Amino acid sequence: MLEAVLIGLAIFSIVKVIIFIKLSDIFLSKKVKNDNDNIIEISDDVQIDESTKYKRDYFK
Repeated sequence: MLEAVLIGLAIFSIVKVIIFIKLSDIFLSKKVKNDNDNIIEISDDVQIDESTKYKRDYFK
């Protein structure tokens, strides 16, 4: 009887974790928004140093 209870609790906890992961993927997914305030338009003749390129690409 005790083994059946332990197996049932183990199965219940595994199912609970799987359901929590699926629900968090659905409700907590990252929303991609276009933030036009952070976009910097640079003309072709302007030179960009490497740190600015890294920051621009890293924080996209």
